[in-house]
Amino acid sequence: SIAERSFLKTDSTGAFTDMMSFKGNLYLARGSATAYEFTANPNTLLSNTWTVSALTGNGNRDQNANYFIRVRDVAWKVRNPVAGDNSSAAYGGDPTVSWAELAVGNTFDNFTGLWAFNDTPVAGKVNGLWVYSRDDTQFFDIAPEYENYSSTFHWSRAIAWRGWLYTNADPQATWRYDGLNFQEIGFLMSAPQFDDMTARVLALGHNSRQLFALVDNTAADDSVAEPTWLFSIQEVRIGQSLHW
Repeated sequence: SIAERSFLKTDSTGAFTDMMSFKGNLYLARGSATAYEFTANPNTLLSNTWTVSALTGNGNRDQNANYFIRVRDVAWKVRNPVAGDNSSAAYGGDPTVSWAELAVGNTFDNFTGLWAFNDTPVAGKVNGLWVYSRDDTQFFDIAPEYENYSSTFHWSRAIAWRGWLYTNADPQATWRYDGLNFQEIGFLMSAPQFDDMTARVLALGHNSRQLFALVDNTAADDSVAEPTWLFSIQEVRIGQSLHW
């Protein structure tokens, strides 16, 4: 979580948006306007153990990242647009040296997340869920129905579990994707008899047996004290039917 990451390194110049362990270094993303940082010694808070990226490739965009992931032996990052510049995805074998850029949909739309699923990068944007194709060396939108329904909450939470990528869309849609099938399962996390329960997923996690979802209530409250629901989700096969 971001809260856990704050103990790793504190800085008054801006937020940390993501982190990645890759080839002996820990990388901390700082967003599209502040250069990311990395260290080979993350067990200390001393500022002199952290290196601020000074890469200048791709119009200085190489040094910025909103989200990181690792797929195989390649690092991936995405960067949201800033004034006068475009959003972009990029990959590289050594993030301390250089990146190669790729476009993902409209270059003026923000990313909401970046995930590794089925040995493949998956990028969430405010108006689509984009999956990378190695055959075509580009990203394809598997949720074009969200093109005209933009939200910063779309695809902002996701987790891979038992061959599926589970992810969310605002306000109450929860999807799972197995590389071929795309299923909406938000109905599992709402109940008419509970008027303070929604299907808005705030976080996802799992252990070896179950998928967990932290679900919002109906109150217009984003405080720390806001009550939430913790769901445990399992698939149970009875005869030829699959039950949740």
